[in-house]
Amino acid sequence: MASTTHPDLGIATRSVQRTSFGVDSGLDSDVPLSFGRSQEVEEIVALLCGGNDVVVEAEDGLGRTNLAVSVEYALAAQNWRVTDATGWPLVSNERRPVLVTIDLERADTSQAAILDAAPANPAVRFLMTRQPSHPFEEGTPFEHVARVRRSHVVRLMPLTQPDVDALIDEQCSRTRMRTEPGRIERLWVYANSGGYPELATAILHDCDDAPEEAGSLSRFSRPSIVAASKIIGGLPTSLQELAGALLPLVGVKIARIAQAFDRVELALLVQAHIVSDAGGSLMIPAPIQSALRLRNGTDDRRAQTRDVLADICAAHVVEAPCSEAEIFAACAALGTDKKLRSLVPLDSQRAILATAMMLARNRGDYVQAAAIARRIMTVFPGSYPVTVKAVARSAADPFEALANRLASRRDPQPPVPWWPWALSLQLPYFHVTDGAIELIDLVATLVPAEQKHRFDALSEVLVAANSLDQGLGEQARAQAQKVLQRSDADAAVRVRALLIIGAVCATRLDHAGLRDVEATLFKMVGEARRGADIDSDLDARATIEGIFGLSVCFAAAGLRSDQRVVRAIETLVVDTLQRGETTSFGPLVMAYLLDRAVANDTESVVSSVRVLKKAKSTVLLDWLASVSDGERATATPEHLTGSRFVRYAIQIVNLSLNSFAHGVDAFAVAVDEVPGAETAYRALARQFAAVSSGGPENAATGELPVAADDLEVGSLPWALAVTLDGIVTHDMQRVVAGTEILLELGGAEHVERVLQCTEQYDTTIETGEQLRALQVQASTWQAEECGDVVLTRRERQVAILAAQGVSNREIARQLFLSVRTVESHMYRAMRKLAVTREGLNLARLLRMPEGA
Repeated sequence: MASTTHPDLGIATRSVQRTSFGVDSGLDSDVPLSFGRSQEVEEIVALLCGGNDVVVEAEDGLGRTNLAVSVEYALAAQNWRVTDATGWPLVSNERRPVLVTIDLERADTSQAAILDAAPANPAVRFLMTRQPSHPFEEGTPFEHVARVRRSHVVRLMPLTQPDVDALIDEQCSRTRMRTEPGRIERLWVYANSGGYPELATAILHDCDDAPEEAGSLSRFSRPSIVAASKIIGGLPTSLQELAGALLPLVGVKIARIAQAFDRVELALLVQAHIVSDAGGSLMIPAPIQSALRLRNGTDDRRAQTRDVLADICAAHVVEAPCSEAEIFAACAALGTDKKLRSLVPLDSQRAILATAMMLARNRGDYVQAAAIARRIMTVFPGSYPVTVKAVARSAADPFEALANRLASRRDPQPPVPWWPWALSLQLPYFHVTDGAIELIDLVATLVPAEQKHRFDALSEVLVAANSLDQGLGEQARAQAQKVLQRSDADAAVRVRALLIIGAVCATRLDHAGLRDVEATLFKMVGEARRGADIDSDLDARATIEGIFGLSVCFAAAGLRSDQRVVRAIETLVVDTLQRGETTSFGPLVMAYLLDRAVANDTESVVSSVRVLKKAKSTVLLDWLASVSDGERATATPEHLTGSRFVRYAIQIVNLSLNSFAHGVDAFAVAVDEVPGAETAYRALARQFAAVSSGGPENAATGELPVAADDLEVGSLPWALAVTLDGIVTHDMQRVVAGTEILLELGGAEHVERVLQCTEQYDTTIETGEQLRALQVQASTWQAEECGDVVLTRRERQVAILAAQGVSNREIARQLFLSVRTVESHMYRAMRKLAVTREGLNLARLLRMPEGA
């Protein structure tokens, strides 16, 4: 902030540095950014205009200084005169409204005297900023001054999710951004920023700048760590040290931490917004964790930290409740803290490590599981079961070998509870690996009687999965329904049963059945509770995997998820990121991506693929990123894709979302490539392909594979069915209804062919007008897609980037061109397409052929 002399008013006024919290912003305007604080700006302006002095009180990093600058500009626009304390003598008798701003943290005694001496002039109002008081400090600055005491105090809190969205929108419109962030990227910024505007801004630019390589999204930049360091640095030393001592306890239940730490001290950190209570567990934003690690605080409280970790180890051994996050916290500490290892017996260490290994496998983090397994083999040589050796090699589960060793008593009981051990096995949802059912049946005879029902239910659902993979859909559905009727089935087993029913409904195009499955799963998601114990955490993760699995079923049936489920996905994305569970993040992103793909939302699909490529590498994420981006996966996880249904679903999704938009010929070829026996969707697609490529005489005269009235209105299968029904019955109103949806979903060539081959049908005047409008629209889109409008290679590249929200300057940087050259390509591309920049359609551009 710099002081200058206003040429007209003759008083000291302040100009705004064009900055974006340390990020090179390239602002196009001197109007300050609000950084998500527009509501607070309006509130403070209203208070000042109402004759109140205002004190803005906030911790460092919450944006009190930038908020004051925004208020200054808002009042200047209303013809107020704005000055700081240095300009006070020149405006003390001013009759027009005057705003005097003072930073109480930096004010000296002379400025305090101004506050004391300032007369009660209704034309002069004061806007002051300060930090809240902290323990062992004398109090807030100048709190003894009468004007300060009488002022209205506005306390800034961390930004909410809508506030962060507003901040991102502002950054996209006012700063240099390579791409427009999608919904998942926005949630990433919110979850990792803790609601701090400066930190959110830096993380947003980190996300934008991150290369498309595994793990780049989690590598926070220097500006992000600096912003996090400023947040910590604003605290008293005692609270900084407390935050450092709590760092190894992230994810641990606060009730357990409070046994060793003072509750009042913990409350002070919560009030300072450094730590938060997420469902009863301690959470610290990831960048602030990084800053705390760099700080290397003192060891004054390490004894208390060790007491908490040792209590976790003891509780786990005696089977007292421990959460998954607590097990991982203890596992990490045992690997780095020699003093802790001296406090914890070897048997307890072995149990913690073995449980963490199995939980990492259940998460799908095979790299972490292998690392823990190798540590077990090093620390406890010769006393580990065969499972540990297989995990250490990241090998597939040797079900038959495990069963043989357990049956012959050559392998000891796993040093973890039987149920988490069973759920850590690679048990696919839609098929069964050889030996898996036999192993679970054997374990059911070894566990205590009160646990036998869990393994019986798991065995039954695996039998249902085997029936599904053999093509016995109705038998699989009946077996899965039987499992759901069991009152003693765990949530993880019930999710498996629901997905089997969902898969059967998808192959039958039973949309109503899929909605029933969705409603049941949504209820389970709402009932899931994390952090109580390992079993509840496993159930919660099962519901997340269930959301992903059901999204596959929905996409295979051409159906979009209910908006309540989409909102639940967004909530779970934030929750998993705040908890640091990056392995659960990937399946949720993919579920969101599939829903957006079914809706033909190309921009959201592109941004979600971007996130998948930048997220932490796992077997599942690597495969998902390659498949969703249309690439052939180099390493396909057999336990994920060995299922007949998954292979079918992948082809159907490709048929519906890619081949359909690429035209009649591509669609016809893709129909023939769908594996397995004839299904309702494949038969429906085959009939439509015959009509769109050969004419109405190729339409089947009998019943359709599925009646249009049995399908959900607006879905692609419904559009195919109602269009075919209209062609067969010469009902052109049904043809219009179907082709409108087909056009929305990118099927311009299909619509053009259908309308051409039904031109001889009788229509009403109104229907005829609708058909002609559709014909014109389809022909226009088809002309672009078929190459009647041909863009050069450079024009297409530039237009695609521009359609994603990339600025001309950034396009020039990416393509190594001058800005003027980019502007020239943009002008020619928009002229050929007859659209403005805002009218560029990414989906159509991606389908257009590339010129020379």
